[in-house]
Amino acid sequence: MMSSFIHYVTTHKRSFTPEEMSKELSINLVVCETLIKQCVCMGLLRGITHSDNRGIVAYRQTELGKEWFAEQIQL
Repeated sequence: MMSSFIHYVTTHKRSFTPEEMSKELSINLVVCETLIKQCVCMGLLRGITHSDNRGIVAYRQTELGKEWFAEQIQL
């Protein structure tokens, strides 16, 4: 599962929410958020925090504040 998840985040050149990822990969949202956290630790995704009642999500800082989604680091 982790290898297909890593393949997803390294081949999709776009932003995506944990919800979108869980639907596209057909995995549980909680599992998806755990994999996002692991990918952040591995340096594949940037920005992770806890938000209100959403568990672990990734984010990026923008001029207008935080946008809540997982964002691939451009290598």
